[in-house]
Amino acid sequence: MRWLSSRSRLCVGLVAITVFVFFIAVGMGLVPSGEKAIAYKRKIVCERLAISSTLLVARNELGSVEVIFNDALESTPELVSIGLRTKKGILEVHSGPHDDVWEPSDEKNTETQAAIPIRHSNNQKWGELELRFKPFFGNSFLESALYHPLMQITMFMAITCFAGFSIYLKFMLTALNPTKTVPSRVRSALNTFTEAIMLLDVKGRIVLANGAFEKIAGREASELVGKVPDIFVWMDDNGKSVEELPWHQTTSDGQVVTDHVLIMPRIRGEIQTEQEAFKNIPPHFRDDRILKPNCTPVMGENSQSNGVLVCFEDITELEQSKKAAESANQAKSDFLANVSHEIRTPMNAILGFTDWLNRGMAQTEEERKEYLSTIHSSGKHLLELINDILDLSKIEAGRMELEMVDASPFKIVCDVQKILKVRADEKGIFLNLDFPETLPAQICSDPVRLRQVVTNLVGNAIKFTTDGGVMVSVSLIQQDSKSMLRIDVADTGIGMTEKQLERIFEAFVQADTSITRRFGGTGLGLAISKKIVEALDGELTVASEQGKGTVFSAIVNVGDVSNAEQITFQEYLKSEKETSRTQNLKQVYLGPQRVLVVDDGDSNRQLVRIILQKAGCHITEAVNGQEAVESVLNNDFDIVLMDMQMPILDGYQATRKLREMNFDRPIIALTANVLADDEKKCREYGCTGFVPKPINMDFLVQTMAELLEIDLEEMEKQARLQQESSPPQVQQPTAKKIATNIPSQNPVPASDQAASFDSQPATSDIQAIHSTLPMDEPEFVEIVVEFKITLAGKIQEMRDAAAKQDHVELAGLAHWLKGAGGTCGFHEFYEPSIELEKSAKSEKSANYERIINLLEALSFAIVTESQSYQPM
Repeated sequence: MRWLSSRSRLCVGLVAITVFVFFIAVGMGLVPSGEKAIAYKRKIVCERLAISSTLLVARNELGSVEVIFNDALESTPELVSIGLRTKKGILEVHSGPHDDVWEPSDEKNTETQAAIPIRHSNNQKWGELELRFKPFFGNSFLESALYHPLMQITMFMAITCFAGFSIYLKFMLTALNPTKTVPSRVRSALNTFTEAIMLLDVKGRIVLANGAFEKIAGREASELVGKVPDIFVWMDDNGKSVEELPWHQTTSDGQVVTDHVLIMPRIRGEIQTEQEAFKNIPPHFRDDRILKPNCTPVMGENSQSNGVLVCFEDITELEQSKKAAESANQAKSDFLANVSHEIRTPMNAILGFTDWLNRGMAQTEEERKEYLSTIHSSGKHLLELINDILDLSKIEAGRMELEMVDASPFKIVCDVQKILKVRADEKGIFLNLDFPETLPAQICSDPVRLRQVVTNLVGNAIKFTTDGGVMVSVSLIQQDSKSMLRIDVADTGIGMTEKQLERIFEAFVQADTSITRRFGGTGLGLAISKKIVEALDGELTVASEQGKGTVFSAIVNVGDVSNAEQITFQEYLKSEKETSRTQNLKQVYLGPQRVLVVDDGDSNRQLVRIILQKAGCHITEAVNGQEAVESVLNNDFDIVLMDMQMPILDGYQATRKLREMNFDRPIIALTANVLADDEKKCREYGCTGFVPKPINMDFLVQTMAELLEIDLEEMEKQARLQQESSPPQVQQPTAKKIATNIPSQNPVPASDQAASFDSQPATSDIQAIHSTLPMDEPEFVEIVVEFKITLAGKIQEMRDAAAKQDHVELAGLAHWLKGAGGTCGFHEFYEPSIELEKSAKSEKSANYERIINLLEALSFAIVTESQSYQPM
């Protein structure tokens, strides 16, 4: 028993004495015998059954005997079986598996069997009553030992006594003062050391803590003695709680342990015992100490460890200086890397398109204008970056100049939305504006600087938002008798912690370097914006919650607007309406390629068919994945354009089936799901190309040409030569008069058709919207007209699905509109469709009516520009 501790050996001895006394009591008969009680109970059962059996045998009522046996077997769990056997050995009546369990023996009565004679009324032996019982305490020797009452009570007493004695001895030993084991002269000597020292006993309790440790812990030594240091919170240099502390290792293996770094979190100089107590404490209240413990075992005469001496080296100031230097160096490196990246991006576009133009690769005037526009916008972006750096220098030097002129608050915000909406659309998030009923038509401010602020805030919001979107709210408020324009930019992005908010307006700083690497940027925008807003006699504030989003609020002085004209947002839009909203598509030639177009949207297929037929392709159409698979089996296609979300068989499964059928031609995914994960999924299922909806026809044709290895310039040259050598043909007009009651694939009730085309909803003040398709060509007019007719039926289906709470159906309809609206040139439907699809997928039915009403209002506002064409 040398491996047992002294306290355990003492407990075992006390238990042994207690058990010995108990056995003496048993030997003297002072403890009742459970075995005798069971035997007595069985004797009563045997007597009752013997009397009943004798009476019934005398009356020759053996049937009643069986009933009594069954009742007895059911009411007595210890009985296994009962039998009534004649003196000739015939088993007349039995209950239970008597033949299987009865063991004939010369000994009539045993622990498990009893045989009782049954006699006639003339005292002649009739036979025997046989009863089979379960063993007293189990079938085997081990079971008999474990279930024997004497063994059970012995085990119970042993365990209970050991636990009780252990607890008692623990309290008794704890009550002893451990400091008495350390001589006073040793304690005095240790107090002279500048290093923090604590001495632990073999149980890990603090026996001694010197004055230096008292200062670090912020507590008196008398409070620390007798406690284990593990009750305090110890963290590593990454701020994570440490469970396995260095002195644990020294205690277990008796080895010296060094080269660990521990952080002792403190609040206003006092060590903490609960981790939650300091999690949300502001840094200026924290006074953490960074310590390097050196643990040495204290050896006794028998070469066994009697405790651990822990010396703490306080390296707080050294580590803080080191981290400050590393942080400054890293900030400089990050800034240079970010600025380099931000400069190289627009420079790449400028040099690339300039080289393209120098080589004479632009085929049309429109292409040249497009390339020059890209060069111009990239140059502006580069100039803005340089201006940001110069602006910051001017602001820091107090030399920033403001030009206060009359400006439109609507135009400032709308210009920003127009520029940044493309970035929002690319990420699949919304960028919406919210104006009050009226605003001053003109305010006095610096429009360039104010636009710069709004651009920075909205650009940041889009950058850090991946789901949901950004809302820009504008209002006019009174503050200290001044008219102030308030612009709130709220996003549903990643948000920030309180620690990050403290540095968000510092120059060259973002939330952290990982954010910089993930999202890009120089960290100048917010610092400059704050300085500009303050120069405009205002303030820039921020509120944020990590994981839920951020709201930046810019409030600027706009002068006296008491006499300014008040206008609505619709009045502003009317004054700024563009004169031309259409754009001709470039004519391209792909040659006689056999193309299968698979899409459940009629307008989508029609638009692709028109464009590709003009490009010289032969088109076959399918409305779902199953039709696509069957069509490939019966035809030879050069390429397949596959919508991914369709009924019956979707594009993913159809593509996989085609690949399993060894179809090795290109398959291009057409989908309104435009995230990087969506493209990855399409390619995993076998797609070789990816074209997002709304479909950019130039990008689609370019993608097809790359996959088919077609030289577009060469194809165009051949087509031009063929056209010049062919006699001119007169194109016959194919347009016909269209009526408003043309049947569509999704018919609308007659009462709804008239409303869909002849009236506007009373609640809508949406201006007329036009398709961006070239509406001077009859084919595109057909697409727009058919889309408007189909849309009326789809909106009714949306209302029906919303009424039935059919969220899956509603999400599918919204997904259809998200792609079809953009394909037909109506990008106004994109954001509400996304919102409706997300609401349906998350079953937020409270949003349904509002969004469907908006979609219906937009459908009423569609202008076909010509009512003189009808689909053939």
